This record gives sequence, structure tokens and C-alpha cells, in this order.
Amino acid sequence: MKKLLLVLAMLSITAVSFADEGPVGRSASLNADGTAGEVLEKWFINVKNVSGGSLSAGAPVILDETELDGFSVNTSATASKTVHCVIAKACADDALCSCQTYGVASVTFDATGGSSVVGAPLYIGESNAGQAYANSTPAATDFPFGIALEASAVSGTVSTFLKAR
Repeated sequence: MKKLLLVLAMLSITAVSFADEGPVGRSASLNADGTAGEVLEKWFINVKNVSGGSLSAGAPVILDETELDGFSVNTSATASKTVHCVIAKACADDALCSCQTYGVASVTFDATGGSSVVGAPLYIGESNAGQAYANSTPAATDFPFGIALEASAVSGTVSTFLKAR
């Protein structure tokens, strides 16, 4: 009985000692000179494009409310919608697509709502569907899906840290 208790005590100490080993909680690697390397942690899901047309890489999409399957996506220009993920690679209509939910991504940006500011949240586009939108005075119905990592005063793509999970 004493040996069994000793073994259990040793296992619990070992489990606590190594609980933080592995990729959990690590989002970047360090280069030899101490600078941060490429962000390693990116999460993807598979979705079905039911938008009626092709989707370009970087397009923020929402769950399609007419489909009850939980994986069909569409674009929207309505502020009260929540971004489900960002299309990772161009995707044809009615095709399964890779869609990023977490990590650094290049997101299609619409400057109509204002310039992106480093560290400021991005929202679903309110002028053009399938684009991110900066809003300095968001309404209660605006739901951010990521943080801008670069400033931009023109429409195009913006490096964004996604937190759409």
C-alpha cells in the first residue's frame, strides 16, 4: 500500500511538472537572435460556400441562416452579424473551403468605414459584403472578430489577428 501511494505521489508531481509542455499557449517561435518568428498557431475549419458566387481569400463570412447544418457560410454587410471565420483560399460556390478562425491572417478590408488602426478591432463590412470594416464608434450591434495588426487608409488587405472561434 505504501508503494502504491508513493507511485501515485510521484505521478502527480510529474504530471504537474510537465503540464505546460507542448504547443499549448504558444503562438510564436523565437529566432536565434531573439526576435519572434512566424506565428505558429492558426486554426482552420471546413465550411461550405453557399454565397451564390466564389469567395476570395481573406473574405470574412457568417453562418448562413437559411441552412441548418452549422457549416454553410455566406457573406453579409449587416452590422449585427457575427463573423464565423475568414476564407483561407479562394473558394468556388457550393464547394468545401478552408476557413481560418484563429491566428494571423490577411483579411480583405473596406476603408469606407474609416482607416484601420493598429490594435483596434475589425468588424464585418457594413458597405461591402465579405470585407472587414474599421469603426471608431461601434454600435452595440457591432461584433469584432479580430484585431488589426497594421494601419491602412485604403481598401485592400490588412494583416489581422483573428479571434473568431
